Amino acid sequence: MFYRNGFVTESIELNYHFDLNKFSDQYSQNIWRNARKNLNQALANGLVFVRCELDEQKQEAYDVIKVNRMTRGVPLRLTSDALRNTARIIEADYFLVKDSERSSIAAAIVFKVAPQIGQIIYWGDNPNYSSLKTMNFLSYKVFEYFKSKGLRCLDIGYSTVDSVPNYGLCEFKESIGCDIQPKLTFSKNL
Repeated sequence: MFYRNGFVTESIELNYHFDLNKFSDQYSQNIWRNARKNLNQALANGLVFVRCELDEQKQEAYDVIKVNRMTRGVPLRLTSDALRNTARIIEADYFLVKDSERSSIAAAIVFKVAPQIGQIIYWGDNPNYSSLKTMNFLSYKVFEYFKSKGLRCLDIGYSTVDSVPNYGLCEFKESIGCDIQPKLTFSKNL
């Protein structure tokens, strides 16, 4: 229909989501073998999942994500203030993962964008702690948390930049049970 009306496809991004109806006690049996191994390792590492209540904790979560992005050379487009201002309008949850010494080593920021849908705005770990398999632990606990809150779906986000896939990111999201869907951008000269 768009094509017949003069629109052109500008980009095709690969977007991932996790259907929370798939999350159960059998979750680890339904993910890729390497993800199951990483999750079991993470669970054995004594990691702790914390929902942030205080502003200082929320800032700490943002700072962990900032370190992750800076280390990987990926821009962090929203400032901490911009996220706080948005959270005044859209319900937001901040999470931290702490190691056995209670250092914050991974974080996630999730907006509730519809009654049964959450969107991970940012998540990431401090690369110095990646050997603890923090992202496998974080994704598992985020899925568990939102399943318990009655959400149906979590939008995990793009794994492309300008339609070019980040294959490592695609593989990670698929390994933890996410499904892929194309997101198309159309334009039309007027």
